Amino acid sequence: MRVVAWNCHDRLDRKLPGLMGLRPDIAVVSEVGEADLRALPKDVSAVWAGDPQGGKGLAVLGFNGWDLTACPPCEERWFLPVKAVRQARALRVLGVWTLPAKDYVSPTVRALAQLGDFLAGGESLCAGDFNQNVRWDSGRSAPRRFAHVLDRFEALGLTSVWHEHRAETHGAETEATHFHRWSPQSPYHIDYVFASRALAARVRSVTLGSHADWVAAGISDHVPLSVEFEAG
Repeated sequence: MRVVAWNCHDRLDRKLPGLMGLRPDIAVVSEVGEADLRALPKDVSAVWAGDPQGGKGLAVLGFNGWDLTACPPCEERWFLPVKAVRQARALRVLGVWTLPAKDYVSPTVRALAQLGDFLAGGESLCAGDFNQNVRWDSGRSAPRRFAHVLDRFEALGLTSVWHEHRAETHGAETEATHFHRWSPQSPYHIDYVFASRALAARVRSVTLGSHADWVAAGISDHVPLSVEFEAG
């Protein structure tokens, strides 16, 4: 099973070849308009949350027979809980795109409090653009530190697969997921896939797209994060 988390920077309808080339089974795509989903192949299952007045939002997409069902929504923007089923396999997926704001941490903590039972209820993933990293925690009060979010995930039994598989610490990542103003001189690691422990133990590979292929090519200021899981 391959899971992809990617902020497409709008116009997913024009960028589908790039996403499809990653061969996802489940994709969490941020900054996507609901109308863009009309360009998806008919056999793709899609759930979307966002601005109903034509603005951008967040989509969770199911490929290769994965069927998605929306769960009761979260009040925070945008946290999208979805049940994903393929044959006898079932996953709980929480898509994330925290909108630009002064404080990205508090909405995330509130969302995890609302959706804790959902994430703790079986094999689960939480993926997307969190717009945060612990490197910015210095000088912040405890409730506004991204470390607080990481503590919440740990309490729910989820871990960041990039950091677990690559043996890297938060804030000291060797590769970036986002390039501010499209510049290779402004790299940040702000996109994540968190997995429940049983899933995290089956990670085969975790990879990021390159700046040259995605950012310099003018596709998005984020590169996709792809996680390959062994069959369970």
